Amino acid sequence: MLPNPKRHLAVLCLAVLATANPVSSQTPPADNTPTPAATAKPTPTPSATSTPAPSATASPTPKATPPKQDLASITLLGANDNNDALSTSAPLGAPLPLILLVKEVPPGGHDRGELRVSLFSSQGEQPPGVAAAKIRTGESDPKTSSAASETATVQLDKKGEIAFSLEFDRLRSGKTYKGQLFLTSDGLHHHWDLTFTTGGRGTIAVEPVGTLKFVRLPLPFIPGTDTTGSFSLTLRDKSESGPYHHLGIRFEPSAAANTKALSSNFTLDALSFWDNDNKRVDLERRDPGTAVTLDKGRTFTARIGPLTPGEYSGTLRFTADEASDDAAEAKLPLLIQVRHHWSLPVGLILIGSIFGWFTSKYVVGARRARELSRQIAELRARADYLARRSVSRAKWEFPSEGGSLGFARLGVALNRLARMAGSTMVVILDEKEIEDQRQRAELRLGALESLQEVRLKVQPFADARPAAQLAIGRTLRQATDLLERPSFGELEKAALTKLLEQAEAWADPSKMNETYQKAVLDRRLGSECPNKPDIDAFAGGTTLRTQLTALYDALPREDQIKGQTQLADLKTSDEAMARIILLWRERNRPWAEDLAAAYASGKTAPQDLFNEVDRLVWNFLKKEATDKKFELRPASQENPQTYHVVEIDLESTNLESDRLRYHPLRVGWRVQPKGGDVRTPETDGLTLVQYFPSEGPVEVKASLRWKGDEISIENPVRLDVVPNPEYRKRGMFIMEWTEYAAIALAALFAMITAMGAQYDSTFGSFTQYVTMFIWAAGAGTGGNLFSQLGANSAPGGAASSITAAPPGK
Repeated sequence: MLPNPKRHLAVLCLAVLATANPVSSQTPPADNTPTPAATAKPTPTPSATSTPAPSATASPTPKATPPKQDLASITLLGANDNNDALSTSAPLGAPLPLILLVKEVPPGGHDRGELRVSLFSSQGEQPPGVAAAKIRTGESDPKTSSAASETATVQLDKKGEIAFSLEFDRLRSGKTYKGQLFLTSDGLHHHWDLTFTTGGRGTIAVEPVGTLKFVRLPLPFIPGTDTTGSFSLTLRDKSESGPYHHLGIRFEPSAAANTKALSSNFTLDALSFWDNDNKRVDLERRDPGTAVTLDKGRTFTARIGPLTPGEYSGTLRFTADEASDDAAEAKLPLLIQVRHHWSLPVGLILIGSIFGWFTSKYVVGARRARELSRQIAELRARADYLARRSVSRAKWEFPSEGGSLGFARLGVALNRLARMAGSTMVVILDEKEIEDQRQRAELRLGALESLQEVRLKVQPFADARPAAQLAIGRTLRQATDLLERPSFGELEKAALTKLLEQAEAWADPSKMNETYQKAVLDRRLGSECPNKPDIDAFAGGTTLRTQLTALYDALPREDQIKGQTQLADLKTSDEAMARIILLWRERNRPWAEDLAAAYASGKTAPQDLFNEVDRLVWNFLKKEATDKKFELRPASQENPQTYHVVEIDLESTNLESDRLRYHPLRVGWRVQPKGGDVRTPETDGLTLVQYFPSEGPVEVKASLRWKGDEISIENPVRLDVVPNPEYRKRGMFIMEWTEYAAIALAALFAMITAMGAQYDSTFGSFTQYVTMFIWAAGAGTGGNLFSQLGANSAPGGAASSITAAPPGK
């Protein structure tokens, strides 16, 4: 078999020759007598190219011609009377349905036939148009019919109809085409001349949709936000020439125009089409196996894929096999405007307003942080000077303020303030609290400095005057207790001022004698000085009783003290009371008899007696340390929190702490935090006051020191410092209502102005977002100006607020 083009050409030549040289059918004799040829064995009918028999005029004696042997019993439904031609009409783009009618079964051996078609040429055109056809047997439904082919095999072994159709590759509308259909079966054949006229092209119309405006809210991982939107389009048969097969669509972009909208990259791939049953329709003709048909009218839903904000324009053109390609009604102009949802620019405005507010506050807050750090550094320098270690001297002195609980509370406050002021963010958010704490710390520091100043001023007058030591110490202790309170405010400061005025009276020459006389008299009448019945009832040793009796007899009477106005006389009375009070205080101690022997040996100077008892007590403490009778014990919890003040007491199981407090020894401490620096403070008393800025285990050791000698305490105390929840970082944006009002006002102003000016139908470009952000940031900066005018406590409020407060006294 020849390839298709050559075969079609051969068939066409054969058809032309057959038309030019038709074979005449022989008519049987009138008397219906069969001729010999008729009774002979049938012979194959000569082909269309055979030489025709001589005409009757060629010989005076005509020769009988055998009848034509073909498939004349097979007719084409609708053919002419001779069953050799068929004229019909064919819808443009649709298959041409035909039916073979088997009236009589062909002779044996011809139960199968083959259908072929020639090329079809258009009539009345120069050059004529040529259309090739394929044959599809069966009904017109592609699911039940055979595949279209150039030839088709049909069954001729029984009577009936054989349906088939011709499918053309291309036809022109309103044209007449001619061609031939051939049926052959093992030497037999028949052909028909086919003439059909194609109909004209119809018109598809599409309803306009107007300007399409969509709002997108692109959120990742949220279904439905990856599409732009959808719209409906309705197609109808305007010329009523349908149905229309192989309905298709293509997109024609419009020419670029001078517009502020984004340049369009819109293509047909951004669209998908769906029917009313929510099924995908292949109008784009991506799948050759699918075809869409339009009858009278049909509505589709076009879904638009994700598009960036901007303006998109173009034209959708609808095509079909039976529709005119240049019909204006089949064009749908599109103008699509896409913008982002209003919540995105509004959110950006809020962020921009906060950014503008924060930026302006940060600039001023950084300056304020530097100023606060400088002020706190000055306070810490003053505190360090206050806590400097003084040289120990033999004379009486009140414990230094550097080892007090009040000084420890000051250290906690200054340490925390230094950390807070070192961060600009903390200063911005907590500046009011930092300033309040700084003022309270400065108030406590000024009070400690005032206490130290008065102590150093009156301390020299107490030397060698026991009653003065007792009275001054009592007043300074009351002042120290005020400073050791957790909170030290104006009320405590007023009470402290009164106490310091009482203490300063000892340094006033005009009041010194009167003050000293009162102190001596108070001690004579106090509970420290024993009475005669108390001495008589004492069941101690003989030496001790003798010395107590003699000392009591030497005591001045109340009226004698009242009559003494000179310091020398008052000192004599004071020393007489000091001698008996010392021995009476130590009467039940293990060293009482040794002390009484010192009295009997002639030691009468109070300082010598004090030194003697201090020596006896020191020797006793050495023995206690050897026997491990000392113990370090936290005065509060064993698991303190960071920045909590911890008191650690040194205690003896055989000697109460009140007695140890009379000894002029000092306690050396060694504090070892894990991973931190070792601290080695020294205190006048038996209590260590400390705080720890970081969590972890801490080991504390102690030793007793006096006159160059040292007693080590073997048993250290171990603490486990835990985090303090009160010192965690505060939440962001904890501000006063004026700050929130300022931000809200700035954001509202930015929303009204920016949304009105910037939020158009194509909003969403990077440039537009940047412009809106700058707009909002500028409004936020103005909002901070409002807050500065409304509150001097805000960073950058009033310029006069950034000044160092004078140190309080």
